Amino acid sequence: MTKSKSNSKNVSKTIRHGQIIHTRDDFFQGSDGKSSKSRMAVVVETNRKDEMALVKLTHSTKNSTKSISGYRDGTSRYSTHDVYTKDNKGQPISSSTSTRSGKKKFILERKKTKDVPKSQVNVIKKDVVKDPKFGKRNRKRLRSLKGR
Repeated sequence: MTKSKSNSKNVSKTIRHGQIIHTRDDFFQGSDGKSSKSRMAVVVETNRKDEMALVKLTHSTKNSTKSISGYRDGTSRYSTHDVYTKDNKGQPISSSTSTRSGKKKFILERKKTKDVPKSQVNVIKKDVVKDPKFGKRNRKRLRSLKGR
């Protein structure tokens, strides 16, 4: 029995790579729960279960950040240190994850015009995986998201 090519891909059918997510800092893995800062993140990888790997976006101009060319006049930047695949409770990041009060933790931006271009998503993913200090950990997180 042969599988069709579209069924064999381990990617989400509803979440696009490059899609913007609105959330708060305290919903990411490793947070202390004391920050209520609103944050945007970009989807760099997904799987069939609609679980996501996110990279936080920032406007900081520190040396550890890189600009996303061709997106919002280059003002948005990202850090190559972390790919987030789990929320603050250790569960996979998903658009259906919600708080006790029923509010969604990760809200998808539906407008395609707000998406980061696919070419830039590939550059972000490559930078995050090849980071000399954190690349190995990030690669491991992406592989576990895909179930490898």
